[in-house]
Amino acid sequence: MSDREGKPTYYYAAGKKVLLKPVNGLFAVDDDEIASRLPVAEHIAQIRKVTQKLRGRLALVRPADLTGAALDALRERRAARPVYEAEGALIIPLPEVRIEDDDQGKLDDVRSWLRKHAHLAEITRDAARRIQVRPVSNDPVDALEIANRLTEEVGPAMAQTRFIRRVKSF
Repeated sequence: MSDREGKPTYYYAAGKKVLLKPVNGLFAVDDDEIASRLPVAEHIAQIRKVTQKLRGRLALVRPADLTGAALDALRERRAARPVYEAEGALIIPLPEVRIEDDDQGKLDDVRSWLRKHAHLAEITRDAARRIQVRPVSNDPVDALEIANRLTEEVGPAMAQTRFIRRVKSF
């Protein structure tokens, strides 16, 4: 149950670590990213034909349904997002982290951590009890790592990657 460099992939929910199992043979794509990252129109048409819409612009794709060229184009341009399984659902992380705490001192600690790690994440929203950040890389796996590091190193009440969850039926 690892994604990068043999590290386990997980997130925290209600203070408990939830392991994420990568789903082989399935990934998610963002329709806007396909259009902006794929220069060849036939790849876009083929990918859109085999996708199953989730919500908004996000769709699920089976690599086996694509030609090698279309699959290579998605991978080269990092437009394919990982899909995980946890607790009976498919989990698709998005490149966004939401941090919440009622303690302003704790949120100040989060802001300090984010300033020290500005090369990893940028604040996109800073409200009274909530901070939203986006990985500089725009990579959803980096968002998981940022949320986990914030939970482990700073300890706000909640630091979690935004997910799309879908009951398995694909």
